Amino acid sequence: IDRALAALEKAEQNIMNSPYLTQTTKNELVKSMNAVESSLEAYKRELSSVTTMEELEALTAEIKTYLKTNKDVIKSTVQQTVLVLLGEVEKTVEAIVEEAESVLAAMKRTCSSQTATIEEVETSIDQLQSLGDDLEAAIKAKDSATGKSIAQQMKPLVKELAKDMKTLYQACY
Repeated sequence: IDRALAALEKAEQNIMNSPYLTQTTKNELVKSMNAVESSLEAYKRELSSVTTMEELEALTAEIKTYLKTNKDVIKSTVQQTVLVLLGEVEKTVEAIVEEAESVLAAMKRTCSSQTATIEEVETSIDQLQSLGDDLEAAIKAKDSATGKSIAQQMKPLVKELAKDMKTLYQACY
């Protein structure tokens, strides 16, 4: 019971400390976990008042069944949190791509001598847009594992895009 309570507490802390979740979302995710926590605390109190081996065995069996049944609540909450975070990643990357496209359009007009860097930026933008579409599909399918993998693929592309945009800006201005 103590390990389950500790895992729930850690998950709650991670949710509540997430800068990417709204307070409403945090509250909704933690609410279901609190119900499980309350039940586990009640079981813990019951355990302390058990007087016979038969009572202990019966209560232990009940607790095991409860934990098996409710581990899905914890998994579901964690998955929902991951999907919300992935949605924020998708929105952020989309905003970065839009900004990069806007700046790139101006750079093409004013700095056409930087063809190679412009092409690198365009390639990065295309790759990020494609991964963004894939991430959106993973989120809709509630496939957090695929979503996490896609987000990891996006990370170096965003860094490369930023580096290329900086190079382009420095060469042109």
